[in-house]
Amino acid sequence: MSFVTAPALQCTATQELRATPHRGREKDGLVMDIKGHAAVVTGGASGLGAATASELARAGEAHGLQIAREIFADRNYLNDGWLVLRTRPDALLHDPKEAAQRVLRMLREGKVRSVEGSDVDVRGETICVHGDTPGAVEFARELRTQLEREGVKISAPKSLR
Repeated sequence: MSFVTAPALQCTATQELRATPHRGREKDGLVMDIKGHAAVVTGGASGLGAATASELARAGEAHGLQIAREIFADRNYLNDGWLVLRTRPDALLHDPKEAAQRVLRMLREGKVRSVEGSDVDVRGETICVHGDTPGAVEFARELRTQLEREGVKISAPKSLR
């Protein structure tokens, strides 16, 4: 695990926030929510978006915050539940139909197949698609279409209502 200094994190967050509305306009999209990596989830309720077994989720719970568990549609997982580092060629999923099948399994069974071939326990009520991945808007649109076809209702997380 790597750590960053507070000034470096602030600089990165500022850069992401400045770039996000511009990306939305470029893609003819509407920016509904801005969420930095493992940051506060907005949209009418306060809480924290965090991966299932993360230190962020544990810390948020310890401080009495509502936690919206997050699963990742466009990323592969390792056996320990962490995401595959982006430096690896197998880090990203590019096919939204394949991603939809994985997300459905995560939602229905609480499992995802790791790149090593094992089933990993996951829990989620929010689905993350990383906006800095090329084609992310189109990926998210197709993912939503596939999930809705399978009866998934897209709504605010129950834990944050």
